[in-house]
Amino acid sequence: MFFWGYRMRILISLAFVIVSAHTLLAQYDAVSVRRSRTLWARYSYQSEAGSLRADAESAQVIWQKHAEDGIPDGSLQLPFSWHGKATLVVETAKRFLVCGWDPSGDGAGKVCVLECRDTPAVGLYQNGSTVDLGGMIDPIDIVWNSVDSRIYILDFKGKRILYAHWNGGGALPSQFSVAATSQTLPRLLDAEMMELELPSGKGGVAVRQTRLLGRLLSYPRIFHDGAAWRVQTIACNPYLNPPVGFGIRNKQATNSLGPLWLVGSPGPCRLFEFESGQLAATLSLPGGGDKYVPVNLPTGVRLVPGLRYGILWPDGSLGGTFRPLLRYGKPQSGGPMAVTVGRANPVRAYVGQSTFGVGCSIAASQALASPFALNVSAQLWIAARRDDGSDPVTLVGSAAILQPDNILQIGSYQLTPDNFTYGVAALQSIPNDPELAGNVILWQWVFSGGSGAWVAYSDVFGSTIFGVPPGDAMTQLASIRRSRATEGRLKAKAVKKARDWVKRLSPKQSLPLNSPIVKKIGLSMVRAAGKK
Repeated sequence: MFFWGYRMRILISLAFVIVSAHTLLAQYDAVSVRRSRTLWARYSYQSEAGSLRADAESAQVIWQKHAEDGIPDGSLQLPFSWHGKATLVVETAKRFLVCGWDPSGDGAGKVCVLECRDTPAVGLYQNGSTVDLGGMIDPIDIVWNSVDSRIYILDFKGKRILYAHWNGGGALPSQFSVAATSQTLPRLLDAEMMELELPSGKGGVAVRQTRLLGRLLSYPRIFHDGAAWRVQTIACNPYLNPPVGFGIRNKQATNSLGPLWLVGSPGPCRLFEFESGQLAATLSLPGGGDKYVPVNLPTGVRLVPGLRYGILWPDGSLGGTFRPLLRYGKPQSGGPMAVTVGRANPVRAYVGQSTFGVGCSIAASQALASPFALNVSAQLWIAARRDDGSDPVTLVGSAAILQPDNILQIGSYQLTPDNFTYGVAALQSIPNDPELAGNVILWQWVFSGGSGAWVAYSDVFGSTIFGVPPGDAMTQLASIRRSRATEGRLKAKAVKKARDWVKRLSPKQSLPLNSPIVKKIGLSMVRAAGKK
């Protein structure tokens, strides 16, 4: 039984909010916007492959050639406290641009050049001085495009894209101009939710939604046509990334139960836990040309949802890292609306975290005649893994239905021709209670319209709740992993606390058994929220 004080602590600490255009940004500042951002950039030249990386909340950048021993070849303390992103500039010289923020004084954005050198001494070095962008520019992402010889910066503070000419060598520019603002590109109002990418073989820069909420069905490319800056809309498939060499398809949608969708030359590759280096499985990559192929996990291997994994490819290179979520089923479109897979940020899935979030993306059908106004209601279904290790999920063909411990009424909004895609998310505070650590929480987004005439819903997705931030206190993580997440049974007391926590989330929405949503989905076993 809960003590009254514990009940009050949960009730006070938990709040869900709908995150549309601007509400999430109010939660962040120049420092907290970086708390879950990992710096990662790689190179591949001739027979050598390697990468730069820096964990969230760390100013130390690690250079590592992807050799068998996995020992770093160099490290460097950045000349600023909070890193943004890095971009490869010259592959042959292993030269990278890195952006960040220095909170000292009034705070200022920073940019510098790092090089991985083999002579005269192997190590990671800064090339040239650090450029101070001033307190009005907060660079959270950066790319360099060799096609038009421009540096592009995503400015979180100004909600804009900045640029400056640079040929890839010599002194960095100290002055940046504006390529796009939130007036010309409204999605920049959600700068924290955006990241920059290079358009293949073209000048300019692409502005993509981060993988927290999933990829939208289109994205803008900002480019200069010789007379003015233009915005071009690029249609895309949100589930596929173009294969280049070895790769993992859609890392954020990876299922901890497998399979992994991989591309590359045939041969053995090793899946390992990134922080500990512990081997999780040896996989056989069959090779499929330039197409992704499913590779099942060995019998008995289940990845820990939310834990960070890496893959060593047959050539010894590291294919980046990923944090798989537990997933059941596929998204089910309904009527005039499509839904992507559910998203969660497992970097924030630990006790005491006040800004853990889950989300997904929706889009109106292209078959709708314009103009249209599609009114959508959103619910978030939530449940905890049972103490016998089972998940409360029913599979019906390709669909999965969560049997919820609670149902939250998130909100309603409207899709129109001018806003036909939408990223919806909910923020959640996780109580600072060690008993919650090791539990697996599952979610499912359910959308409806037309007074229940149609229903669309995401897959069921879940993550482990960790006792400490992932990547910190490795011995504690290892203990949690062994005692809770990978065993068949969880402690009944801990599971009860998790289920009670889920049941007390608000705003709660009772779901009668005769409701249009239940009838439409066709599951009479769905219980009213909060009832056993």
